[in-house]
Amino acid sequence: MRERFSQFVTVEHNLAKFAVKEAKFTSWMDAKLETFQAGDYGNNLVEAETLVAAHASYESQLTNMQALLETCRGWAACPGIEAHAQHEATQAALSAMEEKLEQTVAAGTQHGANLESVREQYEAFEALDKVATWAVAQQEFFSTGIYGETLLETNGLIEEHSQWSVQLAAKRELVDGMSSEQDVIVERITAEKGNLDAIAEHAATYAAYLEMQKELYEKYDAMDKVLGWCETQNATFQTEEYGEDLAAVRNLLEEFKDTFTVNVPTQKAVLEEMTSEQEAITTRRDEVLAHMQATEEAAEYYRIQLLLSQERFEKLPALDRCEAWMADQNATFQAADYGASLSEVASLLEAYGTFQSNAAAQQEVLSTMESNQEVILNRLAELQAKMQETSAAAEEYQTQLLLSQERLEKMPAIDQVVAWLEAQHAVFTSANRGDSLADVLDLIAVHETFEANHAKQQAVIDGMETYV
Repeated sequence: MRERFSQFVTVEHNLAKFAVKEAKFTSWMDAKLETFQAGDYGNNLVEAETLVAAHASYESQLTNMQALLETCRGWAACPGIEAHAQHEATQAALSAMEEKLEQTVAAGTQHGANLESVREQYEAFEALDKVATWAVAQQEFFSTGIYGETLLETNGLIEEHSQWSVQLAAKRELVDGMSSEQDVIVERITAEKGNLDAIAEHAATYAAYLEMQKELYEKYDAMDKVLGWCETQNATFQTEEYGEDLAAVRNLLEEFKDTFTVNVPTQKAVLEEMTSEQEAITTRRDEVLAHMQATEEAAEYYRIQLLLSQERFEKLPALDRCEAWMADQNATFQAADYGASLSEVASLLEAYGTFQSNAAAQQEVLSTMESNQEVILNRLAELQAKMQETSAAAEEYQTQLLLSQERLEKMPAIDQVVAWLEAQHAVFTSANRGDSLADVLDLIAVHETFEANHAKQQAVIDGMETYV
């Protein structure tokens, strides 16, 4: 009897504990089912991870609940309980607990899977959103058409863009390393891969435009330098300054050689060796080449004018010296000073000898001088005519000198012959025939010398040649 009472008390005690634990178990299971059925997976990655962490605690709590169910099973199967009035109700409650556990486990498993899926989506989408945001920012930048307004800016953009491939590689590595069993994530990964491929194409196009802009700035800069050089040269040519004297002309020719002749091949090579696929560059190059050609034409005209100026400064003074020499000679000729004595005539003839050698030199200057300049040709023709006049005057002067010399040499001898003839004539025409034999003999003796003296005087006359 005592044993049955003790058994009854134990059953009552177990049923009481069963009721308490069954209520706790059912409450916990209902709360979890409510949570699972609510479908709250969080609105972002942080919330999702918080829920995943909370679900991990559910797993440990579930183990406790399963242990609690086992305890309740023990209580519901304790000796003597079959005879208790609550036995059926207890078994029904135990079956309800087992069913609730099964429902909760199934719902919890699904909820956990859903949480993991959602967390994976948030995690993947967050990473992919960053990639997408980066891609959109890059696309917007590439679409701005900003390639730099100066060579320095363009080089800076190129330098920045050189780092872009590193960023793209990192994004590709991130996306390529992502995988999932979820179609929505796989689709998003595929979409972002396509976006990265598209942005890579846009980046390549942008890089090409940057290089084109760099080429444009570099070659425009080179052409501007050539154009500036041409304008500097043209400024010199347009001054029409060809030198005020021979030294100045030679300096200008030397400067022309140093600044233009030496440098023009280099300047032309910049343009002639310049190639490009850009029409703007080739068009500008052709324009600058045309300007270069015009500069070369202006340079050639300038060079020719310098050479003509040099020729004038070299040849006109030579002609002036020739004219001055002729003027000096003509002044001598026109003075008609042919000498008052043989010594003076000899001196004048000696001086005339230097004239002849100098005249040959002057004539050579005139006869060998060539030019295409009218001012020189006119001056040369004028002086050639003057040289002919001077030569004619010189011949006349020489003739007069020779005649003067002849007169000074021969007239004294003629005067002596004339004086002898006059003396003889005076004897012959006088009435003196001698006043005595001695006088007559003296006269006969004197007259006997007449024939010899006459022959002598005749020989003087006969031996004379004259231009008079």
